[in-house]
Amino acid sequence: MHIYVHIPFCLKKCYYCDFASQGLDEFAGGAPIDEYFAALGAEIKSRSEDFEAKIARTVYFGGGTPGVGGIDNIVKILDLLKKVYRFAPDCEISFETNPKIFSDKDYRRMLEAGFNRISIGVQSLNDGVLKLLGRAHDARGAEAALIMAREAGFKNISADFMIGMPYQKGGFAHKTVFSDMRLPLLEHISVYQFCVCDNTVIASKLDKGEIIQPGDEWMAEEYISVCNQLASMGFTQYEISNFASGPDYISKHNYSYWLKEDYLGFGAGAVSTVKDIRRSNYRDIRAYTLGVKAGAYFDTEILEPREQFLEKVMLALRTTRGLTKDMLPGGSFEILQKNPGLKKLAKQEFIDLSPAGLTLGPKGFMVMNNIVLTVMDSLASGRIAHEQK
Repeated sequence: MHIYVHIPFCLKKCYYCDFASQGLDEFAGGAPIDEYFAALGAEIKSRSEDFEAKIARTVYFGGGTPGVGGIDNIVKILDLLKKVYRFAPDCEISFETNPKIFSDKDYRRMLEAGFNRISIGVQSLNDGVLKLLGRAHDARGAEAALIMAREAGFKNISADFMIGMPYQKGGFAHKTVFSDMRLPLLEHISVYQFCVCDNTVIASKLDKGEIIQPGDEWMAEEYISVCNQLASMGFTQYEISNFASGPDYISKHNYSYWLKEDYLGFGAGAVSTVKDIRRSNYRDIRAYTLGVKAGAYFDTEILEPREQFLEKVMLALRTTRGLTKDMLPGGSFEILQKNPGLKKLAKQEFIDLSPAGLTLGPKGFMVMNNIVLTVMDSLASGRIAHEQK
């Protein structure tokens, strides 16, 4: 079992973000931090009996920016989880943070509290890009945060970056060159392709023509370039956006999602999936806190077999392990091997179709959604043809 804890507060909302989070400046009269953590603790306690026999193998505090909620509150929630659930001896306990949030003492306290992995949202080490994104930190602050985390004693540090960001009209798209960055030693790097979300500041600027988004061809070249750079630096790609310096530094928590393992989500906007039941907590902070008191703060859906199978295929193809033969019902993989469309994709080096399974490389990851649809259509048509014989 895996646990996700959502802290929906941040210093300020970034211009591109549509996550279930709010900046402190959005609350009239102050953010309801104490009320939120009280509701979060109550939710954790109320759900303990259903999963008391399970062992937590990973715990992840995300947001928002969890540290904005206060270290005391975070530590109390982690301590509560330890009381309610059994933790595996090697449990990976992670938290996200913004370079602007913590001092060196804060990092040490988080380590002492039991956190053993940290993910720092750097996004870019170009101050112009950071300003355009509406980030609260600058490049120097990001470098300082990574150094402080290391000096505090963290031995598993990840940094997030973005590629393909929009650029000012009349300017040029920013290329990410990791060799030019003054990065302390990292165990893990996540590289996310920038996407425009509705009802954000970035979306409004694009609509007005104030900024321009790079085209698909440019994005593909940038993504493949970044993959090659990280490979030359000793990082191994294990998922479409994730790279580890060794097998011990793969994000166990995130990998559990791609393997479709059961996980519990606590907090506003958090999602839980256990077998075929998906539970989604209310995103609105007030609706969540009031809902926890009333015992009505989430929606539930039953995942249909086809929906579960589609998720299984899609999530598997996000990883470099890919869709293996043993993941599919008997005879299904043979259907894929005979599909003309997939054979063509293999010749074009978008996929690798071997007797053991189907995998994607950087080129294939760029068109992953289309490949997933081809796989699903192939399996569906293959089953129909088999049934008609």
